[in-house]
Amino acid sequence: MISARSVTKVMARWALLVILGGLLLGAGILSFVLLGQSHRQPPVDSAPSVQRTVPSPNATGVTAQGQFAVEFSRRPDHSLDLSLTPSDGLLGSSFWKGVTLIVPYSGLRPGVTYRLVVSGSKLWVDLTFTTEGGPSPTGVACRSSDLYLSVTYQGGISGGAVSGSVDLLNRSNANCLLSNRPGLIPRDGRAALNVTQTELAGVASPPFLLGAGQHARVVFVWSNFCGSVGSAISMTVLLPDGEDVTVPVLSSTGGALTSPPGCNSQPDPSTMAVGQVGPADH
Repeated sequence: MISARSVTKVMARWALLVILGGLLLGAGILSFVLLGQSHRQPPVDSAPSVQRTVPSPNATGVTAQGQFAVEFSRRPDHSLDLSLTPSDGLLGSSFWKGVTLIVPYSGLRPGVTYRLVVSGSKLWVDLTFTTEGGPSPTGVACRSSDLYLSVTYQGGISGGAVSGSVDLLNRSNANCLLSNRPGLIPRDGRAALNVTQTELAGVASPPFLLGAGQHARVVFVWSNFCGSVGSAISMTVLLPDGEDVTVPVLSSTGGALTSPPGCNSQPDPSTMAVGQVGPADH
C-alpha cells in the first residue's frame, strides 16, 4: 500500500520538473525573440575610407599655391587635423565639397619635398609631394594615336558634385609628354556643355613624361550645373599636340553618366576643377 508520504514526494518531484521545464521553455522563447531582433537590426554603416588624394602620393611639379583634396567614401564622424612639413607653407580654412575635403594652401617653396598628414580618430593620409621648380622633362608630345583613354566617375556625391578621373595609357613604344593640366570638356551628345575649368590642388606646370606602357591619371570634380542634358555624358580630353579625344563617362561597373551635377547656385558658373597629371595606381 502506497503511503501518503510517498505520494507527496512524487508530486513534489513532478512539480519541480514542471517548473524547470517552464524555465527552459521560457529561456528558449526569449533567445528566439532576441535572435530575431538582432537579425532585424539595420546594418552598421561601413567605416569611411580615403578614395583618392590630390596631389597623389609622391607627386612632382605641385604648384606653390592651390588646393589639397582628400576624397572619402563618406565623411568621417570625427573632426580632422591637418599638418604640412616643412611648415613654411600656409594652410587655409578647410571646407567640404560633398565627401571631398578641400584645403587651400599657399607659400610653398619651389623644388621642395613636403609631407601632408591628415589625422583624426585615425591616420587618414600621410603622403609626400615635391613642388615645381626642377628641370622640365623633354620629349615628343603624346598623340591621340599613342593613347588609350577612359573616364570613370564615382557617382553623384553629397552636395551635388560629381567626381571622377581620366586614365591615360601610353600604348606606344616610346615615352611621350602630357600637358600639366589637360582640358576637360563634358558633352551632351555632340554639344559641349557650358563649364568653366579651374585648378584642383597642385596642377604641375612642367609637362608630365608618360613612359611607354605606363598609365597616368587626372582627377576632376564637376560642380553646380544648372542646365539639363538629353543623353549620356561624354568627356573630351584636349591633348598637347592640339588633338582631342572624346570618350564616354562610365562608372566602375560600366554604367553611363546620365545625370550632371546638381544646381547649387543659379548665378554662378558650372565648374570643372581639374587636378594635376600624375602616375596612376596600376
